[in-house]
Amino acid sequence: MEHAQMTQGAPPIASSIGGTLPANEEISSIARKLLPFGAQASRNEPPTREPDLTLEQHASLHVELDLDPEQRPEILRRYGLSAEQHARLHATWNARMAVDPKLAAAWQQAVAQYRAWMSGTRVR
Repeated sequence: MEHAQMTQGAPPIASSIGGTLPANEEISSIARKLLPFGAQASRNEPPTREPDLTLEQHASLHVELDLDPEQRPEILRRYGLSAEQHARLHATWNARMAVDPKLAAAWQQAVAQYRAWMSGTRVR
């Protein structure tokens, strides 16, 4: 500690407990680039969130994609998903079902019900 003080000088001390030291421009510039509440907060925009679907919505999406794979872009658009978002969402649901057998069973039941309904309503 003594050597550090000799080479660097005494550490700055905040004027009061809980106080902060003023940041230099370089640190402020880096913080504006890295921190999530910078420019976004000033535009009053909510932070972007990954889309989430209910179990039933995910099951119906799965069935629709299975029954009409050539309509994939249109189906994903109706659900408000990009291909990348769908891949992440699908992986999340698979991970959740892998650790929760009751959730997996409920999803399988929803898929079966939606598939039966879709099969009965499809124009052949």
